Amino acid sequence: MPFRAKVMTDKPQSIWSTWFVLLLCHCLLLHALVLMLRVAATYQAISIGLDGFRIGVIGGAFGVLPALIGLHLGGIIERLGEVPSFVLGGGMSLAAALLFHFLGDTLTLLMVASVVLGLGQFVCVVTEHNAIARMFAGYGRDTAFGYLTVAVSLAQAAGPVIVWVYGRDALIPDTGGLFVAGVVLAGLLLLIGVVIRPPGHRYEPSGHGALGTLRVLLTTRGFLLSTMAALVIFAAMDLLALYLPLYGAERGIGAGIIALLLSVRAIASMISRLMFGPLLQLFGRAKLLVTSMLLAGTSIGLLPISDQPAVLGMLMFAAGLGLGFGAPLTLSWISEIAPRTMRASALSLRLAFNRAGQASLPVLVGLAAASLGAAGVLFATSATLVAAAAVSGRHFGIKFR
Repeated sequence: MPFRAKVMTDKPQSIWSTWFVLLLCHCLLLHALVLMLRVAATYQAISIGLDGFRIGVIGGAFGVLPALIGLHLGGIIERLGEVPSFVLGGGMSLAAALLFHFLGDTLTLLMVASVVLGLGQFVCVVTEHNAIARMFAGYGRDTAFGYLTVAVSLAQAAGPVIVWVYGRDALIPDTGGLFVAGVVLAGLLLLIGVVIRPPGHRYEPSGHGALGTLRVLLTTRGFLLSTMAALVIFAAMDLLALYLPLYGAERGIGAGIIALLLSVRAIASMISRLMFGPLLQLFGRAKLLVTSMLLAGTSIGLLPISDQPAVLGMLMFAAGLGLGFGAPLTLSWISEIAPRTMRASALSLRLAFNRAGQASLPVLVGLAAASLGAAGVLFATSATLVAAAAVSGRHFGIKFR
């Protein structure tokens, strides 16, 4: 029997309702598009002679606006409902793909396209998360978020495969072809966004202004810790997507191999997300969070020890296993603890914290890349994850024997 859960509508919803299947397709397209365009933007930056620091600036531009106005965007999404928000986010994603294709040949224009892409992705992701948080409850919500994050992993595996098709053994893939593929995917994304129809939306004001909502959320037990953990984990995934291509170019590793390594990371994350429920029951949130960050941090720190694809593949698989737990852990946690009328705001604030990390960390580690190369970025990413695991472990009083 399909699982059924209580929702804010007249009828119980099957986990495989038509709107939810369409939402999973939307999620898959969105994340494949974003990862492919961001990897292509890195290679485009390399091809026009930009250094590691400027590549970090382009990567940071992706998260600037969501980091600054994320909470306000959450309120707008709550008022508009899912359908207009999907159209808005899909339209911005298409605009970004067109900018990359027609104008992405200077640092400034690559930054502008990255800003628009980041804003479009933010609106789409918060809308997806809010639809699930609104439509499902309890175990049904955990299950739905689990399927959603598996779709993300599938997309993150598919995006690099598209890069591989256009790159294969070349150090720099055909970025023009990649940007055309991005325009096609963005058009499909917008089309699916138009037809998704989650039932029963009704706007319920929280009774707080933006500052009041922020105060309530930041003082909600567990919210700050979960958002900080999400920031570190998602920044690590982002930095791998940004700087692994540069690492490959520095070490003479072909674009096809780099694309396959990114796919290995995504497949490993998908596997860990499929095991999320049983492992959560076995270890609990605290120990699972700390262990996964330690595994990811250690594996990423070991990447520069070898240029052999087999060794890099094993390390990326281990890193992917650790990084994969971040999304379902923090999504289900925040949806559970946030007040019902503030869920979209809570989810958007979580994502805004992530985008703040995406805006600042690439620039900061880009300084390391300028002096130490991409290997310095990998070491910095590793140290950040291990430090976050230590802080979280101390907070929870975890002792590993």
